[in-house]
Amino acid sequence: MSQDACALNADGSLKDASDITFFNDPDDDVPLPQVPTCDPLQELSSYLTSPLEETDNIVVWWGGSAVPSERAFSSGGITSTLHRNALAPATFSALQLLKAGYRNGHVSAATEAEEFAAMLD
Repeated sequence: MSQDACALNADGSLKDASDITFFNDPDDDVPLPQVPTCDPLQELSSYLTSPLEETDNIVVWWGGSAVPSERAFSSGGITSTLHRNALAPATFSALQLLKAGYRNGHVSAATEAEEFAAMLD
């Protein structure tokens, strides 16, 4: 299978993310480790039976941030405009994945252009 088709099923539809092998870099031989899946009921049971933790500062303890989710919604709003509101869900998802890949440095237009130019020589 070509590198370009690694996220596509044989019929051309997008694979589920859990079925894709991810690499940190296209030249890497070893894929990134898969995040283990957990049974939701087991996760809930574990949460409910875990001991309470004391904290003076809930914000520091929580350590979470709304920034990544806000960025995702903002990015989605840029992709789906009034002029592009008829995108199929799979196309919208693929565009969002590509945008994230470019933003996170997993995909480089410059590198890909250089590789394409080298193929033409």
